Amino acid sequence: MMLSWGGAINLAPADDNIIRIERPMSIDVAGLMISSVMAKKYSVGATHVIIDIPWGHGTKVETLAEAKKLRRLFLTIGKLLGMKMIVVLTDGSQPIGRGVGPLLEALDVLKILKNEKDAPADLREKSLMLAGTMLEFIGKAKKNGGVEKARRTLSSGAAYRKMLEIIEAQGAKQLPPLAKVRKVFFAPAHGKIVGIDNNIIAKVARYAGAPISQSAGLLLHAHVGDRVVKGESLFTVYCESDHKLAAIESLLEHEFPFTIKK
Repeated sequence: MMLSWGGAINLAPADDNIIRIERPMSIDVAGLMISSVMAKKYSVGATHVIIDIPWGHGTKVETLAEAKKLRRLFLTIGKLLGMKMIVVLTDGSQPIGRGVGPLLEALDVLKILKNEKDAPADLREKSLMLAGTMLEFIGKAKKNGGVEKARRTLSSGAAYRKMLEIIEAQGAKQLPPLAKVRKVFFAPAHGKIVGIDNNIIAKVARYAGAPISQSAGLLLHAHVGDRVVKGESLFTVYCESDHKLAAIESLLEHEFPFTIKK
């Protein structure tokens, strides 16, 4: 098993160059996305692959019909490349976990692996589902027994110990500190959170400097379904400079990611 960032080890250099052009221009074409994902899988000789396609408003895949079409394309390419594949469709209507940005997302993962009480439950459960599916897929767990086996592996600390081994093997580094310029944004009214716009969340993260700046991004304090009071914290933004924060403040005056109804 290998866990790594493909760009760090030159797995698919042509794809890396395309991504460098796509990212600043916000280009997001299905064909390029599929080729990017599959190129890296094929380059490391992957034989069994699980692809997760989150779909919903504000995601790359807006509708269930689009998600099913994308699943068919992935399965077709996988078959042509000689890979055994499962493609799962999941709810992407709101951000999962709390962190948005490289370091903040990594901290979410570490909280889960270390079984910390404040680890994001939604991300933990989705991770267990995907891990359990893979365990059954490769014959390491009985049918319908994969999630429970994954849960035992996580709760025992074995998953965290294995992650430390992988990190050590690839060259452990100290995590950088979070960006110093930060601001908390608050609920403008009392009520229930009925929606979080993924597009606006992604835009705020980009304005903050993510993913180029590993330490930038935002931390969500609430999710859809939560009830909040006016003035309660909804999210904290972390960025590298005051002018980036000023740009975010200007953006949020016109586009606010949380929809709250009384």
